[in-house]
Amino acid sequence: LIVADSGSATVKECTMRSCGKCGLLVFDGGNLFCNDSVISGNGLYGMVVQNGGTATVEGNRFGSNKHAGILVHGRTSVCTVRANDISTNGEMGVGVQSGAEVRLERNRITGNVHAGLFVDGDGSRAAVRDCEMLRNGVRGIGVQSGAEVHVQGCSVSSNSQEGLFVSGSRSRATLQDNDLSDNGTKGVGVQSAAVAIIISNRIIRNLEEGVFVSDQGSQATIRDNNVVENGMKGIGVQSCGQVDIDGNLIHNNHREGVYVSGEGSKALIQNNDITENGVKGVGIQDGADVAVEGNRVSGNQYVGVHVYGERSRGIVRENDIRDNSLAAVVTENGGIVQSADNRIDGVHESELAIPNRADVAATHDMSMPEGGDVSFRGREHDMTVHSPQSSSPGKG
Repeated sequence: LIVADSGSATVKECTMRSCGKCGLLVFDGGNLFCNDSVISGNGLYGMVVQNGGTATVEGNRFGSNKHAGILVHGRTSVCTVRANDISTNGEMGVGVQSGAEVRLERNRITGNVHAGLFVDGDGSRAAVRDCEMLRNGVRGIGVQSGAEVHVQGCSVSSNSQEGLFVSGSRSRATLQDNDLSDNGTKGVGVQSAAVAIIISNRIIRNLEEGVFVSDQGSQATIRDNNVVENGMKGIGVQSCGQVDIDGNLIHNNHREGVYVSGEGSKALIQNNDITENGVKGVGIQDGADVAVEGNRVSGNQYVGVHVYGERSRGIVRENDIRDNSLAAVVTENGGIVQSADNRIDGVHESELAIPNRADVAATHDMSMPEGGDVSFRGREHDMTVHSPQSSSPGKG
C-alpha cells in the first residue's frame, strides 16, 4: 500500500506479507493509520515513512521483514508507534534516520538481528515509554551521529551486547525509571563525545559494566540509580570520560564499584552507598582526577578507595569508610590522596595515627562536567599499604 501526495488511508485487520520491498509506504505528505494488522516477511521493510509522511500504527505485528520492521526517514517525517509487536526483523525493529521523529509507547520489540531501536543522524529523535526491548542481537537501543533519545519506564534486557549505546558528538540519551538488566556487555555505554543523563534506573546483572563512559567529550550524569551485581565494574570511566555520580546504590558488583582510569578522566562521586563490591569501592588509576565526597564506602572485599599511579589523584573528604577487608584508603606507585573529615571505621581521621602523615597545605582544582569546579585545601597523606603481592588484586 502506498500513501502519498497528501493522501490519507486507514488500514485495519489486514495482512501485508511477502511484498517486494515494503508492505506500507508513506511519503510526500501522506498520512496513514494502521491497526490490528500483520506486516511480515516483506523484501526490505514492513513500513517506510519518509519525505514528510506521517503515520500512526497501533496493535500490529511487524515481523520477519528483511531489513527493519519500521523505518522512518527524513526531516518532517513523524511516526507514532503504539502497542505493537515488532520482532525478528533482519536488522532493526525500528529505525529512525536523517532527522525523523518517532514516539514509541507500550511496544514489545524483541529478537531483531541488530537493534531493537536504532536512531541515527543529526536531528533524529525518539521518545520511548513503557516498552520492552528484549533479546535483540546486538543492543536494545542504539543512538549515534547527533541523534537523541528519551527512554522512560522501559525494560531493556537480555540483549546480546549493550542495553543502550550512545555514541558520537551531539548524540544524547536520557534514561529514567528503566530496567537495564542481564545484557551481554554493558547496561549503558557512552562513547565518542556523547552525553547521557541516567536517573532512577535499575542497572543490574549486566555481564560487564553497569555504566561505561569513554573518550574525550563523553559525559554522563548518573543519579539515584541502583547499580547492582554487574559482572565487572558498577561504573567504569576511562580515556577522558567525565561523570557526575550522585546518590546511587552501587552494590555487589564483581570488581570495583566505581573505576576511573586515564589522564583526562574525571569524576565527582558524592552521596552514594558503595558497598560490598568484589575488589574496590572506588579505584582511581593512571592519571585520573576524582573527588570522593560524602559517600558511605563499606564492606568492599579489598579496599575502600584505591589510588594507583603517578598523576592519579583522589580528593577524599567527609566519607564514612568502614569494614573494607584490607584497608580504608590505599595509595600505590605515586598516587596522591588528599583527605579531610572522613570517618574511618567509625573514628574521625584526625584521631588516627597515620604513618608518614605530613601536614602539607595544598590545593587541587578539578573542572567537572557542566562547568563546576572542585577546589579543596586540606591534608595530604601517604597512606600506602605495603602488602604481600598475593594479597592484592593489583593494578586495575
